[in-house]
Amino acid sequence: MPSFPVLVLVSALQALVVAAAAAAVGVATMTQTGFEAPFWQGVATGRFDGAALGGQLLAGFVGALICLVPFLGLYYGVFRPRLDAHTVQVTEALRARLGLAGRLLHGGVFEEVLFRWGVMGLLVWLGTLLNGSVNAVIVWLAIFLAGLLFAAGHLPGSYAAGARKSPLLTTAVLTLNGWAAIIFGYLFWQYGLTAAITAHMLLHLFWYPIERIYGSRD
Repeated sequence: MPSFPVLVLVSALQALVVAAAAAAVGVATMTQTGFEAPFWQGVATGRFDGAALGGQLLAGFVGALICLVPFLGLYYGVFRPRLDAHTVQVTEALRARLGLAGRLLHGGVFEEVLFRWGVMGLLVWLGTLLNGSVNAVIVWLAIFLAGLLFAAGHLPGSYAAGARKSPLLTTAVLTLNGWAAIIFGYLFWQYGLTAAITAHMLLHLFWYPIERIYGSRD
């Protein structure tokens, strides 16, 4: 079996390919969907738009706070105490092994490019083919569908880490990640990709020390 560093390198290369494909989908459909990444579009054309960046960072910060309180409240107040100890241990160990940098890059950047810029953009584009134009109903449907895929995508990793399959684990994963996906999807729609990335990264940044504190008590 390949060493862990080799597996990490291969996984990173695979993630880059998938992210590039998702980014290409987002760029190809942005005229029809209206979704934007204003700061990065400015960078691509040689123009630094500080106002656009500042507005998105602020929106991402506020979105992260709105997301964080229910997320942590549900995880530590409802789900974690009721999940079996083995499942809690292996899933938290999986996140710990990924590390803060891995969580920020994989969760904050890769997942947002894939599920918001790529999947959500594609779903809204498909909606325009049926409806003829973009409206709020189509966008909200895309937010929920992309969010469901995003949430469900966290289950295989938990099972592979050794978590015990249970209705409670499925409910926890879908509820927590689904809630976060709704916030990130709304930010992407209203403020652009950087706002969604910022909120997702801040969620992990704020959660990381809290998880370490809880882990040290077990």
